[in-house]
Amino acid sequence: GSTGMGKTNLFLEWNFDEEQDTKIYHWNPFGTISTWDVPDSWSGLSNVHVYELTDLGRVEVGTVDIVDGKVTLDVEQNTPYIITQGEVAQDRIDDWGYGSLIKDPGFDAQDWSIWNRESSEGNTDHITFVNETVQRRKGNDVVSIADKQGKITQSIEGLVPGRAYSISAWVKNDGGREVTLTTHIGDTTVTNTMDRASQTRQGEGVKYLDDRFARMEVEFTVPAGVTTADISLEALAGNGTVLVDDFRIWEHPGETNKEGYVFYEDFENVDEGITPFFLAPGRGTSNRTHLAEKDLLGRQKMTWVLDGRFSLKTNQQSGETGQMIITDSTTFKLEPNKTYELGFIYSLANAAPGYSINVKSVSGGTVLNIPLTATGVASGQNTNINSIAETFTTGDKSDYYLSVDKGSGYQELILDNIYVTEIDNTVTNPVIDKVNLSLSVNELEVGGELPSFIMLVNGLMSNGSKADLSNATIEYVIADEAVAKIMDGKLVGVSEGTTTVIANLTVDGKTVSSNFVNIKVGENEVPPVIEVDKSGLQVIVDKVGTLIESDYTTESWANLTSALEAANNVLASTDATQQDVDTAKNTLEEAIKALEKKPVTPPVDVIKTHLEIAVEMATEVTDAELENIVPAVVNEFKAALEEAKNLLASDTSTQEKVDASFERLSEAMQMLEFKKGDKANLIKLLERIEALDSSKYIASTWDKLAIALEASNGVVADENAMEAEIVESYETLLKAFLELRLKPNKDALNDLINKAENLDSAKYTVASFRAVERGLEEANRVFANEDATKEEVGKAEANLRTAISSLQSNAGSSNSGNNASSNNSSNNIVSNSNSNKVVSNSSDSGNSSANGKLPQTGGRSAAAVGVFGTILAVVGAVFSRKKK
Repeated sequence: GSTGMGKTNLFLEWNFDEEQDTKIYHWNPFGTISTWDVPDSWSGLSNVHVYELTDLGRVEVGTVDIVDGKVTLDVEQNTPYIITQGEVAQDRIDDWGYGSLIKDPGFDAQDWSIWNRESSEGNTDHITFVNETVQRRKGNDVVSIADKQGKITQSIEGLVPGRAYSISAWVKNDGGREVTLTTHIGDTTVTNTMDRASQTRQGEGVKYLDDRFARMEVEFTVPAGVTTADISLEALAGNGTVLVDDFRIWEHPGETNKEGYVFYEDFENVDEGITPFFLAPGRGTSNRTHLAEKDLLGRQKMTWVLDGRFSLKTNQQSGETGQMIITDSTTFKLEPNKTYELGFIYSLANAAPGYSINVKSVSGGTVLNIPLTATGVASGQNTNINSIAETFTTGDKSDYYLSVDKGSGYQELILDNIYVTEIDNTVTNPVIDKVNLSLSVNELEVGGELPSFIMLVNGLMSNGSKADLSNATIEYVIADEAVAKIMDGKLVGVSEGTTTVIANLTVDGKTVSSNFVNIKVGENEVPPVIEVDKSGLQVIVDKVGTLIESDYTTESWANLTSALEAANNVLASTDATQQDVDTAKNTLEEAIKALEKKPVTPPVDVIKTHLEIAVEMATEVTDAELENIVPAVVNEFKAALEEAKNLLASDTSTQEKVDASFERLSEAMQMLEFKKGDKANLIKLLERIEALDSSKYIASTWDKLAIALEASNGVVADENAMEAEIVESYETLLKAFLELRLKPNKDALNDLINKAENLDSAKYTVASFRAVERGLEEANRVFANEDATKEEVGKAEANLRTAISSLQSNAGSSNSGNNASSNNSSNNIVSNSNSNKVVSNSSDSGNSSANGKLPQTGGRSAAAVGVFGTILAVVGAVFSRKKK
């Protein structure tokens, strides 16, 4: 039956202090008329005031007369009210979002005094505030934009010039309308657009658990002299309602430069959660993916961070399989039919869980799959870095996303510096083109120090690929070293103020300068900056970066290098005037015009016939044929074919490159015989072995099996394993399995050792007793050896038993010449005599050598010996009774 919970009509006094005004709380779950006695202290009143309690505050309903000390209330069902003796203030919260530059970020004010709404449809009635009824967010306020076009806007102020910010909002767009988040800052406009429904949100504590809200975000750096911005969110006309919730602005602790990238994340300036990733559908509330942090002061005993201050660490539960984390359409965007490069660094101690990084299409499946092999762990560390860079080409779809997938098992995976760039295959001789400088933190105290790992540098080649900086030299240039400087590999705050830093990166004799990053030292606000336009100079500097030194004479190139150095100094200087900039620009332009080309070598006829034939044959290989080939060979074949086609299409191909391409393609075509192997039997054997209990087997045989087991697991995980490798691995594992040996039972040997150790040497001849000592020594050694075989145990037992049975009594012994195995009760080994009994009650710790017994060196515990002694004592007592 009903418990009555939630069905109680309430009329409760709040204050019981007679010096305070009493309030009465009223709740009616039935919505019926009810009559109540008022408190005695209210007897002088003629009426009371009734207020409804809302999420915005009190709202007066009216007054109710007191009749005969009672009030009759007619109220709404399931609605809270208070009853007061007189009028009370109906104050409203007017500072929603206090402390944030965005006012009323959650639309809790429920009016249009802060946010503005507009529409090209002529009216804005379809743009409304909605109080949600979803159980998890019941009472939460959102903005709803129905089917027509609609936009909400707000102007903000208080931005700090030179600082980096992100602005975000959560949006539900189940109808797939085009929704755009926009921020205008000075002459700069940044946008983020979504045009499809989000995937389902997951995670403990996630406000939108099991719902399809996506987080839209834009990032920007405030230009000099600018402190305001205009933000807006617009939904174009379409089917379905768009819901908007929780705007947020966040000032970055540092600055991450992403110029030249389609997608880049180093996790140094993440403003919420694990953005740009989210837990994948199916993860429920399993929050086991987070950002690992490296202490700026170096106080950690260990760190999971691979580069900079933060890295992404995921360690979802062993039973979780499939997609672990994913990006969304608001954080990862690729275009159809383009070639990209995906790269990242990672650390994975053990590959057993089967991690992979993937590019997928929501509607078209997997485009790129990168299985992650084990990196192991560096000596004295918890990580070991491996770098990955793979190219891929998208299809006709536009709904791509990144996913981190996992099989069964558990192991921490650390990821960092994840990027995607668009590749320009028309560039045949790529050179270093762009350098990006990012700072994890760019504010410090006077006298403060920041470690060098907060400064992150990366470069891009002229074809869009990531530059290899392993042999590069990097020079950091700080514009004003009176404010900050680099000392002993650390960024040091010298005095209060602001300055900038750039990185000059040199690769193969070519130097390219990075972007500027602002540095603030001390607590003073950044002083006003007189804006100097350096954009024209930057364009000319970038143009020089596309030139190739080997094409020009030494003298003219030296002149250009000098002009370029002067230009970069002007770009780096915060004190440069517009005249300084214009002069450097003109000088650099003149140096470019003065460049002299080296004499051109007459063109040489390049023979391509053999490469044309190879390409023709290669293009006849079908995708179906490639399905049975190991992936590494397929990737090499496709890359070699692509390279050959580009060389055939190029007018600048050399004979050397054509011949090399022919050799590469020929080798790749020959390797098409490398078929994938069948791993079914190997997997079955692995499963059988992994079910065994290692403690039951001799350690040396199990250790040999463990080595073969690890190798076989590697073969199973290797998608490029061929039949010969699989067969060899199976045979090696099977041999090791067959050579396993169970540990022998040593109970009988243990009993015999105990028996021998309790013999009294005084009763036997020296020669016969010496044989027992040798047998006992051998038996104890075998007993202590965990790798002893059954044969060794049996031999030791037999030898000791023979030695005992061969004992000869001394001439004067009471044994009368009988050996130790005699059943004659008068000369049994176990005697009740106080002078020579095996089990002594003496507490003298020094009698072990005087009583003539063998030393107890076996593997038995003191407790076991004590129990055995007790048994012997009991047996002796029985023998004694029989004598009587």
